[in-house]
Amino acid sequence: MTTQSNPIASGKFASIAVTKLRFDPQNPRFEVRAASDRESLETLFEDSRALLALAADVARNGLSPIEVPVVTPKGSNYLVLEGNRRLAALTALRSPTRVKQWISPTELATLKTLGAKSALPPGLKLRCYVVQQREDADHWIRLRHEGRSGGLGRVAWSPKAQARHAQRSGRSSSSAPAVKMLDWLVGGGHLPSKVAAQVPASTFNRIIGTKRFRTLAALPRAGSDLTDVPIGAVRPLVEVANDLAHGSISVSQVHNRIDRERYIDSVFAKLNGGPSPQSKKTSTEPLPTGPGRGLSRTSGKPPLAPRSHERAAVVPPLVSVQAGSTALRRDPGRAESAFGGTVSQRGVRLAPRVHPIERRVVCGTAS
Repeated sequence: MTTQSNPIASGKFASIAVTKLRFDPQNPRFEVRAASDRESLETLFEDSRALLALAADVARNGLSPIEVPVVTPKGSNYLVLEGNRRLAALTALRSPTRVKQWISPTELATLKTLGAKSALPPGLKLRCYVVQQREDADHWIRLRHEGRSGGLGRVAWSPKAQARHAQRSGRSSSSAPAVKMLDWLVGGGHLPSKVAAQVPASTFNRIIGTKRFRTLAALPRAGSDLTDVPIGAVRPLVEVANDLAHGSISVSQVHNRIDRERYIDSVFAKLNGGPSPQSKKTSTEPLPTGPGRGLSRTSGKPPLAPRSHERAAVVPPLVSVQAGSTALRRDPGRAESAFGGTVSQRGVRLAPRVHPIERRVVCGTAS
């Protein structure tokens, strides 16, 4: 009988100098295996905006203590199997000139300022988890990057959970008023928690935040203490929550103000046992049909002609493209197959002249 080894038993935590950490050339983010550390850094900086945002956060708050790089020995150095973006951010902060060719002069200046303020020591060491071989880390990396994995991986917070955390930490959240109201209804025994869990917070917030609803329900202004909520507002609040939870109303049906007001009127009419009052700005008359259909009900302008969705080609016949992708530059055959053009050392060429820009595609008539 073969006993499967425990992957964590083969690893250990260690403090390793940043200068001994190397990028993983087989990073799954890469389309093509990187030939060097410089090439790995260049590929990671193709999404320069995200990397610079990470670098700024690292400069202000340091590296996350709940995530450590996973590494494996490679000669006298260590290959980073998990944490390559964090290593790229640290590299940029410690030596901004190493990435200057992939960012704008303004971004470079910002990076230098952040690096100076972060005061990263020359001998900076990181707490890493060391495994003897790549396979020992596969299980943990899979759970880190492949979603829920049946509950084994990362289970993202719902919008309501995010709003609650924002509220507790003193940050603003667009869904916070709705979440606060739903929690209040559950806590007061007005709404079952299982029903509240099914209510889309953003749509609930859109409805109860409408002036018509707040006026008819006599709700206090947004942000007020919920102890000010009148007892008469509970029934319409619960009615809306139930409609959303059970799918009786959807976000598309209350997307604009007129539709929301029509729905709100129907809620209060139902609770009062009478017919639904009509909004002064809405009409139940059908729109004219046929030639000269007339004006749009909501805007008073002629309705737009239907847009044709037929296109002769995804890319116009005369196009200039400068391929910023490292993968395309290293694999010309793939680029030719994808774009149907020819490839030079500088990128994909689909027209007589290539527009000299980086990481951008210019579609239109070639000049």
